[in-house]
Amino acid sequence: VASALGWSVATAAQGSARSYAQLLQARALLGVTQAFCSPAAYPMIADRFPPWRRATANAVYTSGLYLGYALASLSVLFSKAIGWRATCLAVAAVSAGTAVFLALVLSLDASAKRSTPPPPPPSSSSSASSSVPSASPEAAERTESGSVAREGGTAAAAPGGHHGVQR
Repeated sequence: VASALGWSVATAAQGSARSYAQLLQARALLGVTQAFCSPAAYPMIADRFPPWRRATANAVYTSGLYLGYALASLSVLFSKAIGWRATCLAVAAVSAGTAVFLALVLSLDASAKRSTPPPPPPSSSSSASSSVPSASPEAAERTESGSVAREGGTAAAAPGGHHGVQR
């Protein structure tokens, strides 16, 4: 979020620059703030999504990068219509709004995680043998592939001994 806000400030500074030196400084600040976005994004995604959803979350994030590149090319049209300074200020305003929205989403996510009670500890009264899946007919359920799903997430071999793998 800090990087996104810094990015917005740097973009606004570009539009407000009154000399080449100020523009160069704003561009340097923009490069520094952009450099922190992706390295921070991937661990943030890993913290907020379970392993089976991370590939999709990373794909959405990466797609957003390319969408942003495509939208950036539209800034040429805005620049011709309203000037490059006004374009920089408009992009900075949209970027700042997006950063504030991201900060709100992350704070809601953090408060939801704090208010969620932790899972109960495993029962100490069960013996080691009770962690073995039950072989009772009530506990077993046949899956589409022919394997038998049991309590505890294990599967027994289907007829032919191939654990449900189609040949």
